[in-house]
Amino acid sequence: MNRPTPMTAALLNTLLDQGLNFAPEYHGGLSNHLPMALVALQRLGADAARLSRFAHSHAQRLQPLAADTASLMATLDHTPEPQGLRRPEAYRELFDSFRDRLALDGRASVLTAVLPQLLPGIGAAAFHGLIRTAYGLDSGHDGELAAGLAYWASRHLPLLAALPQAGHQGGNGHDSDLGVRAWIDGLAHACAHWQATPGLISEQMRSVAATEAFRQHVGRLRVDAQTLPQLAALAADRYLASRNFTVLHLVTSGHALRLLLPLLDEPLAAVRWYSVAFAAALLGSRVSPGRIAPPPDPMDWPELAARAIASDDEHVIKLVYTCRAEAQARDERLYRCVATRAIAG
Repeated sequence: MNRPTPMTAALLNTLLDQGLNFAPEYHGGLSNHLPMALVALQRLGADAARLSRFAHSHAQRLQPLAADTASLMATLDHTPEPQGLRRPEAYRELFDSFRDRLALDGRASVLTAVLPQLLPGIGAAAFHGLIRTAYGLDSGHDGELAAGLAYWASRHLPLLAALPQAGHQGGNGHDSDLGVRAWIDGLAHACAHWQATPGLISEQMRSVAATEAFRQHVGRLRVDAQTLPQLAALAADRYLASRNFTVLHLVTSGHALRLLLPLLDEPLAAVRWYSVAFAAALLGSRVSPGRIAPPPDPMDWPELAARAIASDDEHVIKLVYTCRAEAQARDERLYRCVATRAIAG
């Protein structure tokens, strides 16, 4: 099996540098996956030729980053409503601001200060702000980290005005003390009459989260150190059952949040914010709780990595990378099954 090498690490840095010249979105709101896919490919062991070919091919669909416009004074500070949140036109200024702050203060300091402001909108751009930020941190590339933070901020997606506190009484008088499976089943029942409409994942999330039933029930989850692993397992199970595109993003976003949690002073608050966006996305997917049997013969990791490296599907590449990383911390066979489902269909 190929492994990451110093040569491919150096090439990855060069390609990520070049990728900063592309806009974070293209074709009416689709996220630019090039940098995330390149990180995943390099981690899976792609050689230099494959990285270069993928970058050249994928770049053909992207749009160049627009030239600087009049100043928007976009920055994140400690005011109740920081400048630049939910303003896609502020992306470039936010990027410049984050890059300057990272150069001055370092990654840990910037992330510790900024992430609590971004977490209420953790589902931004179908979780791609979160994922791109985590991949930027994982790659050690400050430009890509700045790009991820800027994208997250500019597409910030707050689904609740505030989080329910521990011991919160739900609309039916129930304590917020449900396990993950009971919580999501109760939410699905409460929101059964919600009607999906055409649109991007984020639009579906916003729609279901606007319902009274969602707001009344989403805070009933018990959040502790096991909640993120349980959400991750739920996402993996639902992906195995459905191969659903929205649910795929719940698998990859759970891994991304795990990478960022060590930098947070209040990790459980981050998990609770994530649970809100997770629930909105899962309900928006309309995937039922029924499941099919896992693939009887999951591929081994060398074969999965090789097939992901050969794929031109950025989502398959990212998912296999995520599964291999999560398998080291979670249920190894479960994630091999998920990766096999992604590869084999």
